[in-house]
Amino acid sequence: MYRTAASRLRSLKGRVGNLGATRFAASSAVAAQTSSQGFFGWLTGGKSGNLPPLEIPLAGVTLPPPLPDYVEPSKTKITTLPNGIKIASETSPNPAASIGLYLDCGSIYETPESFGASHLLERMAFKSTTNRSHLRIVREVEAIGGNIGASASREQMGYTFDALKTYVPQMVELLVDAVRNPAFLDWEVNEELQKVKAELKELSNNPQGLLLEAIHSTGYSGALENPLLAAESSLSRLDGTLLKEFVAENYTAPRMVLAASGVEHEELLSIAEPLLSDLPSTHRLEEPKSVYVGGDYRRQADTGNTHVALAFEVPGGWRKEKEAVLLTVLQMLMGGGGSFSAGGPGKGMHSRLYLRVLNEYQQVQSFSAFNSIFNETGLFGIYASTVPEFASKVVDIAAGELISIATPGQVSQKQLDRAKESTKSAVLMNLESRMIASEDIGRQILTYGERLPVEHFLKAVDEITLKDISNISQKIISSPLTMASYGDVLNVPSYESVSRKFQSNKQSNQRTQHHETPPHQNHHQLIKLHFHLRRHYATKYTAKVTSTSPTGRSLSAEVTPLPSPYPTDTRGYPIPRRHVVCKATQILLHNHNNPSTSPFIDLSDYLHSLSLPLTPTEASEILKSLNHPPLALSFFRFCPSLSPDFQHDSLTYTRLLLILSNSSIPNRPDLVRSILSQMDRSNTRGTISTVNILIGFFGKSQDLDPLPLLGPSHDSNKAFAVYNEMRRRGYKLDIFAYNMLLDALAKDEKVDQAYKVFEEMKRKHCEPDEFTYTIMIRMNGKIGKADESLALFQEMLAKGFTPNLIAYNTMIQALAKGQMVDKAIFLFSKMVENDCRPNEFTYSVILNVLAAEGQLGRLDEVVEMSKKYMNKLIYAYLVRTLSRLGHASEAHRLFCNMWNFHDGGDRESYLSMLESLCNAGKTTEAMDLLSKIHEKGITTDTIMYNTVFSALGKVKQISHLHDLYEKMKQDGPSPDIFTYNILISSFGRAGKVDEAIKFFEELENSNLKPDIISYNSLINCLGKNGDLDEAHMRFKEMQEKGFTPDVVTYSTLIECFGKTDKVDMACRLFDEMLAEGCYPNIVTYNILLDCLERCGRTAEAVDLYAKLKQQGLTPDSITYTVLERLQSGSHRKVRFRRQSPITGWVVSPLR
Repeated sequence: MYRTAASRLRSLKGRVGNLGATRFAASSAVAAQTSSQGFFGWLTGGKSGNLPPLEIPLAGVTLPPPLPDYVEPSKTKITTLPNGIKIASETSPNPAASIGLYLDCGSIYETPESFGASHLLERMAFKSTTNRSHLRIVREVEAIGGNIGASASREQMGYTFDALKTYVPQMVELLVDAVRNPAFLDWEVNEELQKVKAELKELSNNPQGLLLEAIHSTGYSGALENPLLAAESSLSRLDGTLLKEFVAENYTAPRMVLAASGVEHEELLSIAEPLLSDLPSTHRLEEPKSVYVGGDYRRQADTGNTHVALAFEVPGGWRKEKEAVLLTVLQMLMGGGGSFSAGGPGKGMHSRLYLRVLNEYQQVQSFSAFNSIFNETGLFGIYASTVPEFASKVVDIAAGELISIATPGQVSQKQLDRAKESTKSAVLMNLESRMIASEDIGRQILTYGERLPVEHFLKAVDEITLKDISNISQKIISSPLTMASYGDVLNVPSYESVSRKFQSNKQSNQRTQHHETPPHQNHHQLIKLHFHLRRHYATKYTAKVTSTSPTGRSLSAEVTPLPSPYPTDTRGYPIPRRHVVCKATQILLHNHNNPSTSPFIDLSDYLHSLSLPLTPTEASEILKSLNHPPLALSFFRFCPSLSPDFQHDSLTYTRLLLILSNSSIPNRPDLVRSILSQMDRSNTRGTISTVNILIGFFGKSQDLDPLPLLGPSHDSNKAFAVYNEMRRRGYKLDIFAYNMLLDALAKDEKVDQAYKVFEEMKRKHCEPDEFTYTIMIRMNGKIGKADESLALFQEMLAKGFTPNLIAYNTMIQALAKGQMVDKAIFLFSKMVENDCRPNEFTYSVILNVLAAEGQLGRLDEVVEMSKKYMNKLIYAYLVRTLSRLGHASEAHRLFCNMWNFHDGGDRESYLSMLESLCNAGKTTEAMDLLSKIHEKGITTDTIMYNTVFSALGKVKQISHLHDLYEKMKQDGPSPDIFTYNILISSFGRAGKVDEAIKFFEELENSNLKPDIISYNSLINCLGKNGDLDEAHMRFKEMQEKGFTPDVVTYSTLIECFGKTDKVDMACRLFDEMLAEGCYPNIVTYNILLDCLERCGRTAEAVDLYAKLKQQGLTPDSITYTVLERLQSGSHRKVRFRRQSPITGWVVSPLR
């Protein structure tokens, strides 16, 4: 019964991965609203009638042949092949076609050994087949401009292809090949398995999807209990062989339907029959059974919120058509959504759950009805998300809403009619999509054996009555409860207490049909009562007759409004009453965090006690004082309920738009869209401030969907569309709006459009300011047009503007990008002359261009120019930057200047200088600097000593190592684990084994303990110097102490034994390494390959190379050198080289 189109209404917002692809996922329905006059109607006060008629094409555009006025709906034709495969299609006037291959196969057919197979098969769709590689499939699809996709659910799977009708033969052939002949290459399977595992880890970030899975695994026993997204332990069992077995068992002819939309049936049959008729006919397996049992699932997690779902079974599923349609309408009727949702029935202000829950309880972040329908059964329930303190209350509210919907008289005919119309319109709109139509054909035939006409569905919806709603709802809550919660679940009520609510209601219904109104409904009605306690009258006028006609049939009168009861300013505008604004703000801010009360009851009491009603100006001032966007939005919606005469004006609308645009709430684009739509409906015209806010919002928002009439989805395009419409309407923008627009265009490098706006603002007598010129200069500099930037800078000076720091930096950066070093330095000098202090960014631009052009010698010139601004912070920044760029000599020269002219020091700059000297091998200068650092008030630390230790060790200056270590102990910094590791490695590199062992033993006797790097360094030292027995003993010792040898440990020992021709021992270590789960890298393979080749064990070397390739490692230059020796028979030794940024060779652990 149009299961695909109807299921599209229930997609759960925020689900992960495949859960979002299934037709059974549940959520609130979405119904879009459109405004009557469009976005610019409210902005200009005009109508859209001045736009060119849509039926008139633009100049140079050729219209396609017109479609006939009426196209009779195509009937679905079905042919069953002898082997049981069904081929179905319907025609359409569209030039494109959508074809899908659908199967009765999903997670319900999985066994514990194959859990996760359906989900993995979805990801493996259109990978390599026995006839095509994956790359070839992609190229073939792209060549015809097609779209391919796959989906897996609990009961069915689908493979789809969408392209122009011309390519139907290619589409069918590729589709059949992908389904019938998958290759399941190991590397492709492993790659997709890793993605599925990553998807599984992200599931905790999607509470709705997690709870939906939990509802099924907890509520059902049997096939529907199987997870759609299997656990990681189950995924480890999946491989290509298992997938082939699963496909062979389940992808059989009687369970397969080829469906198409937009294809003549005879054409489809002639193409598909030869490709599918050879598929053997097999007995159709009976659908696995499931039994609904109910239950409780709880999972504590540090999410900061509580997420709860209550669900019940509805037996029958899709095969009981009336109940399936009833569930769809019921879900649309209840609706719900997020706390900031807006829209029509099913989502937002008009749905039952929004009005009764989301609009009443600010603690509730999400509250929506959902349903999941299967062939023989179904689920219906409510999902809620709230703060932990409100968890118990939100469960009570959910239970109350489910009980209320099951009580006769609680749903009005108007609500039901709205839900029925929304359901029908949504389904019909979905069926406009040929891909959905194709999918619906396939899934209906799998379910019913035929495709029912859409009129059948519409009639079933129309026949639903209020009694049907209450009956199905009573049936729902009479089944066992399934409850799932995630997050902070400490305050979630027990399963028994929640279940008793529904059991007591069932017993109460058996005694009497009376049902007490839920507490939150009383609350809602109480607020409505407060809103309508008072009547408000229209403005009163006085009039006097000034003249009458001779016949007495007419008269003239002078009408004067009564003096305003509100205080007014000199222009006659009402002045906000400060005491009203302060008191209202105090009430809202004091009570809005209290979950037990609503601040709007107290606020309503106070405002109705005033002699004069609240004005829009006062409402705007109250909004200005509210720093909580959700509270501001609730107050904005509350105001019109105070009086029928209250209407928001441009000031309140603009104030709310400003609050929303500056907020960080996730759905602010939807909120902005809804506010604009409301302005449009109320015929409220925006001001220039409104335009400025919108241009700024569009220019910086990356998640805003295009609003009506705003054109493409790029940020600058949105802002430029607003500007073009303003210009066409004659609306005058101010300098702030122009600058925001230019900034958005400049960031997107829309140079022509930016200059168009720049010239336009001059013609409109809106003179550019220094910010305007800065934006234009930055844009030209960014694209390498330094001359244009310089011309704009000179124009700015000629207009009398004084450049600020940003303007100077922008211009210097533009000149630097254009490699104009002389002009950049000249402008820098002018900057200093005009008393504009350079900052670190200024110096970094100058420094980078001097380094790039090989003119670092001119840095002294720059420093001299800005001498009056040079301080130790600037010196330190320059030293750090030069050191980082590798210019040690220049950094040292500048450092000496800083040393001579400043008494104090900067630790970071001294450390940078120390590192620079050490990296350059200038150990004498580094030691000298380390000894004098204390003269500048800086205390030496372990990091400084370790830096120098490392440099001395590299050049094997052993005597200095001893002296510096003794000095370190005298000065006070205590050695750390890095100190000892550096010393052990350094003495080992110099062949001083005894010294290395001495420092290792000292490390063992200290408060520190050796780590794996300490052992690796010592083993390296012993092995390199020929003491293999001691090295191997230390290897065993580290294992006994609980350290797991890593790839460096094994590679070191393998090389040590290999160099002494103990190749058998090296091979045993390699085998042990694999057995312990430590995977060798390319260095390990190179070492062992070299050992085997030098010993003449060519066959073993060849086998080892094969293992290297099988592991997926990439051979490097050393590998190929060994292979060349294997081929030539030469036994010349190979030297392992260190990693080099030029050659990219791999480091040997012994060098």
